[in-house]
Amino acid sequence: MVVLVWSAVGFELASPKGQLSTAVTWIGGALEFLPDGVRATVKEAILQDIRDGIDKALSGNVIPAKQLHSLVGKINHAAGLLIVIRPFMEPLWAALHKGSSSSGPQNCIWTTQIRSTLLWFQRLFNGNGENLQRFYSLDAYMRRGTTVEIGVDASPWGLGGWLSVNGKVKSYFASMLTEHDVNRFYPIGSPDGQQIWEALAILVAVDIWHGEWTQQRIQLKIKGDNVSALTLMIKMRPKGPTMAIVARELALILARLSFPPDAIHTPGLAHIAADRLSRVFSPEGTGRASADLHHSLQNVVEVKAPVRDDSYYVADIHGTADKSATAEDEWVPWSGSIISMLHRLC
Repeated sequence: MVVLVWSAVGFELASPKGQLSTAVTWIGGALEFLPDGVRATVKEAILQDIRDGIDKALSGNVIPAKQLHSLVGKINHAAGLLIVIRPFMEPLWAALHKGSSSSGPQNCIWTTQIRSTLLWFQRLFNGNGENLQRFYSLDAYMRRGTTVEIGVDASPWGLGGWLSVNGKVKSYFASMLTEHDVNRFYPIGSPDGQQIWEALAILVAVDIWHGEWTQQRIQLKIKGDNVSALTLMIKMRPKGPTMAIVARELALILARLSFPPDAIHTPGLAHIAADRLSRVFSPEGTGRASADLHHSLQNVVEVKAPVRDDSYYVADIHGTADKSATAEDEWVPWSGSIISMLHRLC
């Protein structure tokens, strides 16, 4: 019917390119149709181009901007399917945006600026093929299974959130912003840090409760009152090095989902419980979370948020974001555990 409609309209169809099989090659990748879903894999030709481009980029002290632009374009094509790698591209985009420094060759980027990121991608694209494919389950597409909802909010003093399964709140958390958060991001009370705290609240909540969706058949919904944080979770396109830190961690946790969670914007009046949890540690707060904060928290279990020290950020390949760094020293070499990040990604 589709072919006949387009033909009737008058469009010429490239019939020789047609494919009729349970496994076909399409523009974005190779698709394999299975009884319970579709497995999509980045095309081998694109993967080989990326591998060759990374090897070439790592072979010298500088990378021509034109060469890096081509490589980033190919990796970005793969990221259209493997959205989990989008936040890890931020250093490459930053290097292209800032361009060459005064001490380097014209129209070139120092390899040391992005070496750690290139090594990460080299391990990824030379590793197990399962890292380079995505499975879209039919159950997730049809919205079958348990409904899991997470509501989050952030204040200049803390983070808060709750977990609901099939409409019933099961647990909640309240976490104070600590010196670890301040050292890595912004001072407590700074208006510039609000976007980070909102995104961090989503990360902490997802990290605490991601065990709830080890099963495939769920509908995951994330509720919040900050559009930027919700957009980051869906698009995985961070703006700036600080947001990229949160996005990378979030991407690794959400990588197992067939489809991104549903992002639901809830205005302030509909977001009372999470808001009150986030303000427990404010100057006017009680300093401790309790079920008395909101009627929905009655007879609900309180869970503790993890300590967000350096060991918490397993995907932070650059450490604390230095917003004052120059183009030449912003992305310094890193010798951390690339293998541990790939293990988390798998």
